[in-house]
Amino acid sequence: MRTILLSVPSGSHSRALLKPLRSFFGRAIADQKIKLVIASPMNKYPELTGEFDGSGFVFAPGQENIFAEYKPDLLITTTTGLDDFDLAILQEAKKQKTPILTYVESWDNIWKMEKKKEKMIKVDTLLVWNKMMREHAIKALDYTKDQVHIVGSPRLDYFYREDKIPSREKLFQYLGLDSAKKLAHIATVELYDISYVVKILASARDSGKIKAPLEIYCSVHPGGDIAKHEWYAKKYNVKLRYSFGRSDRSPDPLFRYNPTEEEMYMLTSLWMHSDLMINFSSTAAIESMLGDTPTINVMFGKPFDFLAWRKSAVYRDFQEHYKDIIEEQGTRVVKNKKQLLETVNRYLAHPEIDRKARRETCQKMITFLDGKCSERVFRHILQR
Repeated sequence: MRTILLSVPSGSHSRALLKPLRSFFGRAIADQKIKLVIASPMNKYPELTGEFDGSGFVFAPGQENIFAEYKPDLLITTTTGLDDFDLAILQEAKKQKTPILTYVESWDNIWKMEKKKEKMIKVDTLLVWNKMMREHAIKALDYTKDQVHIVGSPRLDYFYREDKIPSREKLFQYLGLDSAKKLAHIATVELYDISYVVKILASARDSGKIKAPLEIYCSVHPGGDIAKHEWYAKKYNVKLRYSFGRSDRSPDPLFRYNPTEEEMYMLTSLWMHSDLMINFSSTAAIESMLGDTPTINVMFGKPFDFLAWRKSAVYRDFQEHYKDIIEEQGTRVVKNKKQLLETVNRYLAHPEIDRKARRETCQKMITFLDGKCSERVFRHILQR
């Protein structure tokens, strides 16, 4: 029986790999193929580990003596050191000569790894979403072709469990919205104030420039501060809440974002049942297109804010890795207010526009659109 050590220092890490692969780990444990040891601060909190009761998972603190106690045959992480909380366990695995497999949890992380290359730990196996990531890792991070494998994104497998995805009616009820109206979802970020976009949409809604009756829902990034957004939600009469899975009741700050399976399916419902999604340059565009929801990227800043906009991380994204998402035109990039409102009205009237391009973009970014990415990751784990 092999002992596998999985680093889960936060709720985001749990969402990326532990929860999507939970059933695969569980069956392998029941068949006595593996012992799974999870290095995580969750070990101190029954309220966090309770959802895994009966799974056979072993929760342990992420300390150096975990290697001496459990003698793992393989360490699995979701970063190679981008997350500081992974660094200690990666360094100890290197010291103990324990093989390391890293699933790169986000499509843009190779860019970040390149910028912090001197800090990154070189691992034995990298699992990535797509061909661009693989080629980038080989070129910029000195991995060989045999070390980098394309597996897609396990957390996006939820889109293919249709029997578990809440209906549009249940989604609207959950959010307190009127299901007789169209839904425009604005995915906010903390990198640049999006209130001017909300103002444009709300003003057009109220003046009739948007032709369809419209609900506007603004989701706050789970790592963000909702207090910074409340003023415009009240001023412009839009629905505001944290993205599903954020809870300030968590006993550990690192697990304030720790979505349950129910919340992941509700989020999937949002991506599938919104009539429109508006964002700057976030991963939300991929999720929205995967749900076949018309998607808009805003590529213009606030009035009289040209210099700050050009210096922002959002604008930089458009010049760098975000080109991979927008070049197939599965999402419309708007560069002024007029283009934004024209595109909103066009998409609300004809959601089928760009459907083929949305699918092609998802194929390019995720590679596998069959709901079996978790299975692919698990096969690599068993082979290592």
